[in-house]
Amino acid sequence: MEEESVKNFYQKIGQPRVSRQKVVAGVKTIADLQTQGFSLAEIVWAMTWITSHQEQFGGKVHSLGLLPQVISQALQEREAEKKRETKKRQQSHEEQKLKAEQARRQELEQLYQSLSSAEQAALREVAVEGLLHSGIEKRFLVEPLIRGEVCRLLEERNHSQQ
Repeated sequence: MEEESVKNFYQKIGQPRVSRQKVVAGVKTIADLQTQGFSLAEIVWAMTWITSHQEQFGGKVHSLGLLPQVISQALQEREAEKKRETKKRQQSHEEQKLKAEQARRQELEQLYQSLSSAEQAALREVAVEGLLHSGIEKRFLVEPLIRGEVCRLLEERNHSQQ
């Protein structure tokens, strides 16, 4: 496995034919790093990182000798990338939740608008009573709060009918 990883590394840096000495030295470098506590997966990832960041090393990498010096930096960048990806996924998830909530709210608004004036007034009255009963003072009963409660009641009513 290590030997294959070393050969792949050299192919990626543009050396398709590698001497046996270079392969043995590369395998030794990997073994040394493993004794220091690095997993093979981490080492292989750092090798890949080196190949994709050659410009940081004068534009050309010639051997795996660089690996022990840069493995920590490579792994640190991997962790930073993982954090960015996690944050991106969380933001995307939050955006999807917000869009779904807005769509749900819009559907409930349309449902409310489809009711007769008498049904709207009755539902609004129930919403106001419920808010007052839950401890909200009358002076804090603003339209968006009442509208939110009306939507909640409509949603509740829809679930009970299904």
